[in-house]
Amino acid sequence: MQKGPSKEALAEYFKNNRQYFDSLANQYKEQDPEYYNKYIAPFYSNPFHSSSTSNKKGCSVRSVLAISILVFIAGIAAVSLFLSKDKIERKLDEEIDRQIDKTIEEIQKDAVKPDRMKKSVNPSDMLDTLSSIQSLNDFQKGMTYFSVGDYDKAEHYFSLVKKDDPLFNEARKKLTEIRKKKLEEFNK
Repeated sequence: MQKGPSKEALAEYFKNNRQYFDSLANQYKEQDPEYYNKYIAPFYSNPFHSSSTSNKKGCSVRSVLAISILVFIAGIAAVSLFLSKDKIERKLDEEIDRQIDKTIEEIQKDAVKPDRMKKSVNPSDMLDTLSSIQSLNDFQKGMTYFSVGDYDKAEHYFSLVKKDDPLFNEARKKLTEIRKKKLEEFNK
């Protein structure tokens, strides 16, 4: 049978009159250690029963617990923000890749045409600056200009192919083809 105040009364003393609770605790600790260990000691060992007015240890435990919870919540928020930012960057990268693929498809569908190349970039100007053009023979130079649609320069180089060159007949065929193309363009 219990020899001292009930658990409810002790909780009320602990909460509202800590000095009285502490004096009771000292009295029972000396006179009835069994009662003290069973009913009073749990108040001192449980940080949730501690009062912030006189027991600084209980207050610090609650503070550490509250700070830990806040840090945990902040960590979760930071991780979710990082993941959402990463998700946005991935979506942006995917959109850029789609645009690049679309552009490549358009280029492949609308094959590079010599007429367009002449308007946007003058390929003959680029070819003149290449050092490798000097190592080509006249027929090869003519074919190069012919393939990019610069028929005037192609005609010039095809006409330079000498009669003893094995490609002379091919050069004459290309000259005929160029003259037909020029005639067609003129009649448009």
